[in-house]
Amino acid sequence: MLWRHLCLVRAWSAAGFLTCSFLGAAAQAEPDDPAPKAVPVTQTAKIIDAKQAGDLAVELRGQGQDRVRMVLKNTSAKRLNVVIPAGLVAASTVGQGGFQSMGLGTPTNEPGAFGAFRSISPEGGFRSIPVTDDARRDAVTVPVGQTVEVAIPAVCLNYGMPTPTARDRFELMDVDDYSQDPRVRKALRSLATLGTSQGVAQAAMWRVCNNVPFEYLAAQKRNRRVVRKTKK
Repeated sequence: MLWRHLCLVRAWSAAGFLTCSFLGAAAQAEPDDPAPKAVPVTQTAKIIDAKQAGDLAVELRGQGQDRVRMVLKNTSAKRLNVVIPAGLVAASTVGQGGFQSMGLGTPTNEPGAFGAFRSISPEGGFRSIPVTDDARRDAVTVPVGQTVEVAIPAVCLNYGMPTPTARDRFELMDVDDYSQDPRVRKALRSLATLGTSQGVAQAAMWRVCNNVPFEYLAAQKRNRRVVRKTKK
């Protein structure tokens, strides 16, 4: 009896050892699951802040009298939500023959519109509009290592100067750095925040920046209409 019992114990021990060996070998033979890819961190930042931090390369070129061509290249390791806040200027650089500086609106798909059509937060103001949820919805998303091109509605700031073309390159700056006139600063921020039509925004900025009377602008518009009808 004792001999039979010892035989059974030895058999069970051997079976257990073989089972563990098989399971261990099978576990070692199975390939490891691939490591999940790291999701890039998303950062929301104002365009000038991201440019100064070295996270974003920005190029601005002329695109007629009511648009500026903006090319954004993400040079960081983060996915960028680039906010284009109210009060930015595409300024003409020195030594390019002289052309218009342009006051920028915000990205929009509505033809003939200028500005974000947003109310002003009671806590904020025109001096420094915070990056709110509304601003994030209007942000331009630029994936890591990629380039995004967008046309930004704009108004001319120098009446009588040549209209910028694709050959003309701008320098991006805040309106505070562009002009010392508080009327120019407030007007551009107001129009770009509250929103209006392209024509109204242009007339308002020519009036504030260059003291061009509204009556004169209206007369010029009527004369152009007459010329077009005559040509037809």
